[in-house]
Amino acid sequence: MNAANNARPSYGSLAEAASKLPVPANVPLKDPKDFRLVGKPTKRLDTPSKVNARATFGIDVRLSRNAVCGDRALPGLRRKGRRL
Repeated sequence: MNAANNARPSYGSLAEAASKLPVPANVPLKDPKDFRLVGKPTKRLDTPSKVNARATFGIDVRLSRNAVCGDRALPGLRRKGRRL
């Protein structure tokens, strides 16, 4: 963040600047005893709404004046599909 004008850099400008930095030869890995999330059980916050059918999935959304279509398998290899 730029303290002079409170401007935040874009992700693209940060990625470009990072691409110009030298790649470190040996990066030390975190010791497994210092892990806070990896290997620990976590509560799935989305499970209850999926189980009780309150979750809305993309296929469940119905917009007004929205045409619904799907793929249809062709009955033969060299046959043409029919217009619906």
